[in-house]
Amino acid sequence: MPWKDKTVEELRREFVEAAKTSKNFSSLCREFGITRATGYKWVERNNQSCSMSDRSHAPLHIPGRTPAEIEEAILRVRADNPEWGAKTILKVLENNGYTDLPCIRTANNILQRNGCISETESQKRKEFLRFQREHCNELWQTDFKGDFLLLDGTRCFPLDIIDDCSRFCLCIDAKEKAGGIIPSFEAAFKQYGLPKAIYPTMAVHSRVLRAVIRSLNVGLWILTCFRSTVARCTLKLKER
Repeated sequence: MPWKDKTVEELRREFVEAAKTSKNFSSLCREFGITRATGYKWVERNNQSCSMSDRSHAPLHIPGRTPAEIEEAILRVRADNPEWGAKTILKVLENNGYTDLPCIRTANNILQRNGCISETESQKRKEFLRFQREHCNELWQTDFKGDFLLLDGTRCFPLDIIDDCSRFCLCIDAKEKAGGIIPSFEAAFKQYGLPKAIYPTMAVHSRVLRAVIRSLNVGLWILTCFRSTVARCTLKLKER
């Protein structure tokens, strides 16, 4: 029988009315596409004058749920101070005498659920994570820090080499173009020794570093490329 033009509630009422005169309950259930248990359920609800709509399966009592007055207090403080996070809001409420306050994560969920948290602002306040090696000379990072125009009309390309652990700048040289890095690396190798790995950015191409290593003849290096990251490659010193 046609279902598309009728709501679920209308179909259930139609089933109950048909069940009053039907001589074969099982056949009627098959016609409506429901089980006999479901059919008896709707007949019983009709006899009790209950609604034919679906009932909520949510529990009537949630012991761990934050009380409504606490949620309202959190939202009220947030509305008065849009720049405050959950940690600050909870501390202010605690100082104002509120008890049984939720944890910071729950308070954040309350703010999120009520549209008080912007994804863009959350990203701005996320702690910056930096990979860092435990010892010096485990990893060097190298890059050309853009370029700028000089008074004589030429451009300057500053090259830097930084030790990842100490954040010490091993080298910062002004270049006429994004190249000519062999003397800079040669001086750094002679003064600070060989790193275990070199991590170049887009500006310092892998072929340039390979040329540096090859020309200086300073040990055997393994080249590992990364297509999905900013870096083109990592050069690692081969264990002897």
